[in-house]
This record gives sequence, structure tokens and C-alpha cells, in this order.
Amino acid sequence: MARFLRTNTLRIVPSELAEILNKQGRRVKPTSLSDDLLESDAPENLGNTLEGALGYFLCQAFTSAVAVMALDPRPEQFVCDLCAAPGVKTTHMAQLMENTGLIIANDHKEKRLRILEHNIRKLGVTNVITTQYSGQSFPRRWRFERVLADVPCSGEGTIRYPFYSLQSTKEYKKPHLFKVQRNLIIRAFDLLAEGGVLLYSTCTYDPDENEAVIQHLLDHVNRCS
Repeated sequence: MARFLRTNTLRIVPSELAEILNKQGRRVKPTSLSDDLLESDAPENLGNTLEGALGYFLCQAFTSAVAVMALDPRPEQFVCDLCAAPGVKTTHMAQLMENTGLIIANDHKEKRLRILEHNIRKLGVTNVITTQYSGQSFPRRWRFERVLADVPCSGEGTIRYPFYSLQSTKEYKKPHLFKVQRNLIIRAFDLLAEGGVLLYSTCTYDPDENEAVIQHLLDHVNRCS
């Protein structure tokens, strides 16, 4: 199974990182999505390498990188990552913003927030402030040019990984999860500045957690207009 890693251009250029890893026999090459995103067929966890520890790159799924690039955060913008931990997408946004502007990275669980803050420090990101709110209750006193709502989900999209368990996914898929997702997308929309962009993402294929949630937002907007 191919692995993907995002070059941290705040510390190193992609060609230099690729040269280092290829000399080690880890066989990396740029992807069609971006020169920053490298693909490797190395069997080991590249995050455990010296280069990973130095913050030269972060392991990131191809689909995760697609989501951030679709949101298209730009330098000097005011951005909210509503469910940010462990920070893979947060730090990707910071990189695209060239460490300028400001990202509010929020997560309601302290343990997950610590992992997020560790990744921020390791990668040399300096334009992120972390907050600890329930995403559904995030204060509405600010308005953002970009909002990312990468919400909790049943995780069916992780079926390709060895730890995936269909049974555990079925147990996780309960009505309260759907309610959380709907509340999160409404709050994310409320945080948008005029002309802003919201990106809603999950790692599941379930229409109840994707299309149905988007429809819930559209219905909400129509009722309020």
C-alpha cells in the first residue's frame, strides 16, 4: 500500500527531501496533486525516521491533502479549523498560508489538543492559536474567511488500514453522531465571513454523514432566509 507524506515547506523544499529519502532507499516521488505531497512504497512508518522527527514532513493521506487544497487557504487570511486535532490539516493550511495570517485550531478533548500542539511545534508553525471548545458551541463573535469542519465520523474510509474494524464502526454509528455532525456544520456556517468558504469533510462513505448533513445545512439556510 502506498504511503503519502507532505513536505513541510516551512523547513525544507520537496526536491531536497525527496533526494534525502531516495538515497536511503525509501523510493519517493511527487504526486499528481502537488510537488509537496510525496508518494512512497516504503513498507515502514516514515514518521519514525530522523527526517520525520525533525519536522521535514508529516505523514498525510492523499484525501486529507485534497480537502485542504480544495479549501484553498491563502496567506494573511483568518481561518478556523473547528475539529483540528491531531493537526495534519491545520499544519497543511499553515504551510499554504506561508505561516502568515491566523488559524484558530479548536478541539474539545485536551489529550488530542496536546497532540495538535506537538505537531505545530515540530513543524515550526507559528500562525496557529489553539482553543478548547465543543465545536458545536464555538463562540460566534468571530467571522472567518475559511472554515474547515473535519467532523467526527464512523470512519468507514479507513477500511484500507489494518486497524479497521467493521463491527466497531457499526457500534460507533449512532443517532447522536449524526446530531453532532449536523450541529457542527451549522456552527461552521455561522462562523463564515461574507464571501467566506466552508469545507465539510469526513473519512466515511455513509450518505447519512455526508450528503444528508449538507442537505441539513441547505434546509437550515433556506428556513432562515
